[in-house]
Amino acid sequence: MIPGPQQFVGGRIPLMTVPAMNPLQSSMTRREMLFQSAGLALAVAPVRAFAESSSPRWTLQVVDFLHSLSRDDGGFAWPDQSRSHLSSTYAALGALHLLDAEPGDRNKRAEFVRTHHPREWKGQLEQEHREFEFQQIQSLIWLGEDPSAFSDTVAAWTASVPYLPQYERHRYPIFRFQLTAFTCRHLLGLPLAPLQPRFVDYLDSRRRSNG
Repeated sequence: MIPGPQQFVGGRIPLMTVPAMNPLQSSMTRREMLFQSAGLALAVAPVRAFAESSSPRWTLQVVDFLHSLSRDDGGFAWPDQSRSHLSSTYAALGALHLLDAEPGDRNKRAEFVRTHHPREWKGQLEQEHREFEFQQIQSLIWLGEDPSAFSDTVAAWTASVPYLPQYERHRYPIFRFQLTAFTCRHLLGLPLAPLQPRFVDYLDSRRRSNG
């Protein structure tokens, strides 16, 4: 269940608990499944409807909470963390965008987003994770910045990336990560034609007879 305004006490957003379930016995609706599967920035999409029908005080409390996650480096971190991360920054910026709230110093936010891909502080990533470039591109667009510097990187994504065998025995790519090749091209205004045939073949391989 999506938390209502009355559940946001003192500007703090409660953690959402997801009960364990047997997929053969679950009565979960499709809407609930989609909501629980979405990332934070997407999960807060219903917030706009709540904000329009609820008191301005509740909206301000949510915005205050999000701003409390701001750090001096220009990004956002979770309450118990002092160091910002690209993913938490993407989530906070997305929520603020949906609430039509200012994110603070846009130039500083944009600089953090551009320079804080996890590989910048972790070193070479063991596995390519294209969702981080998506988070950078989308965040820059929310901030009103030009994301075109990512065009060459995204243009090179013409096939799916197998996952490392030590984590996935069959090396199946993570589906939602691979789809960033489409979403990032859309955000950057790049043509989709280069994704054929390899990406189309990959999508067809994921198709099942039950729809």
